[in-house]
Amino acid sequence: MLIKACSWNSIIELYARLIEKGWQYQPMLKLVHQLTTSPYILNPSVTLLFPATSHEVLFIAATERFYRKTEVLEIQYSPRTQTFQFDFWESGFIKQHWKRTSNTWDSFAVLERFLHLKRWA
Repeated sequence: MLIKACSWNSIIELYARLIEKGWQYQPMLKLVHQLTTSPYILNPSVTLLFPATSHEVLFIAATERFYRKTEVLEIQYSPRTQTFQFDFWESGFIKQHWKRTSNTWDSFAVLERFLHLKRWA
């Protein structure tokens, strides 16, 4: 299924609405705010980053249209464990992928390491 990116503002609005409805997604909203106020979005030196979401999963890709599990970073926050799961899929055909789990306090650092590792920043 081809996913079309949306604006970063719409991602922020979505998570803000979910929080208003009682979802415990403040850390996800904070991570998105950190990213959207960073040079990675405001003044990208290498790659433009495009977001999409399926509520619980934030997708970040280097293209406006992308396929799930193909050159896309998936970020999921678990309110139960208060952790983030980062998964980067090179291709849907490759079973191994880059995967990290982080606490809420170091999630942006993990995201930054990924952006540099992938040379998206």
